[in-house]
Amino acid sequence: MSRARGTNRLRIVVVTNVGQPVLHAYLSPLASLEEVTEVVVVRDRSDVELPPKVRVVAPAPWWPRTTLSELVSRAYLLRREAAHQRPHLFMTVHWFPDGPGVLRVARRLGVPVVANLVGGRAELIDGGRRLALSRVPRALKRWAEGYQRERLNATNVVTCTGTATCRWLRAAGVVRPRLMTLHAALDDAWFGGAPAATDIDVAYVGRVNQDKRIDRMLNVLTAIGRRRAGTRVAVVSQTQADKAALEGYPELIAARAALGRGLWLTGRVERVSDVLRRARVLLLTSDTEGRTLAVLEAMACGAVPVVTEVGDLTEALDEGRAGVTVPLQGSEETMVAALADAVVALLHDEPRRKALAARGREYVRRQHDPRRTREEWRVVIRHALAPKDGPCASS
Repeated sequence: MSRARGTNRLRIVVVTNVGQPVLHAYLSPLASLEEVTEVVVVRDRSDVELPPKVRVVAPAPWWPRTTLSELVSRAYLLRREAAHQRPHLFMTVHWFPDGPGVLRVARRLGVPVVANLVGGRAELIDGGRRLALSRVPRALKRWAEGYQRERLNATNVVTCTGTATCRWLRAAGVVRPRLMTLHAALDDAWFGGAPAATDIDVAYVGRVNQDKRIDRMLNVLTAIGRRRAGTRVAVVSQTQADKAALEGYPELIAARAALGRGLWLTGRVERVSDVLRRARVLLLTSDTEGRTLAVLEAMACGAVPVVTEVGDLTEALDEGRAGVTVPLQGSEETMVAALADAVVALLHDEPRRKALAARGREYVRRQHDPRRTREEWRVVIRHALAPKDGPCASS
């Protein structure tokens, strides 16, 4: 196999702005492949710690931190890296908003593109999550969704976090690239011994964004607090800005009244595992998800997820054998009541909760072993470098 088509001494350029946990879970196994020489990550900041073969390229600290300036800088850095040394593969982690620009550069150079969709359906619906949550006209969102579909169909491989998303993408018209499931990797550090006591009843870990349905989460916490006195809750945001945004939710007033001093709000923590190992239940109330990393981390740490039945979460919970999924159906009040019922039932049945927790730890250790992810990356690379000759079946 020639260097252009082969899998020896590969240089891969990844454009993304995801944070440290997601980068580590997906790119560390890729960089550990002996056939990969270098993984170049183009992002807004260099504040991440990754393996030696991963090089982060970011603008200078003085560069403006606006959405437009960040898009411009990532596009510039991508072109600079491509001009410096032609890569063998381009990749994105999240498709929107960088994917179309990456595809344009890749086409000019004749380099394959792999789109890693870690956000589930939100990567495509209404043109991408940021656009979908904006106030732009509905007609523009429909156009943007069609545009993103067309761009995704021009890639070589699309990876998803589960088979449900793969099937949905096929039905939604992404028919040309190879579709594959790629598992985030959790190393042995996540499976350390749990503390002697779990002093957090319910935890939420994640962004404070509209699609995470923070309003619903706070309403569920209020219902739990009213039914179960003394419940202890930790809400862990990714940044201090997220924590500040949380303070703006009117639903927080009722949650504080119901939980009192049992409600703990924090911004970014040094190690989220320190919180999850103390938690009994993880609550996730989103309208859209892929196979979110927070759920996998919670299961590895011994917390049992109670989640909305969206995206790839049922598969992530071993088809419901390692947690509780609640369907998105009925009124909002019905949804809140069902989620609260599920959490309270688990908190009142410790033997069942412990059984689910043990099942979850075993499932994540097996399904998200870094060795499995490395082999999945090898398959992704092989298909990406193969000649593209029409529609492929999902793997």
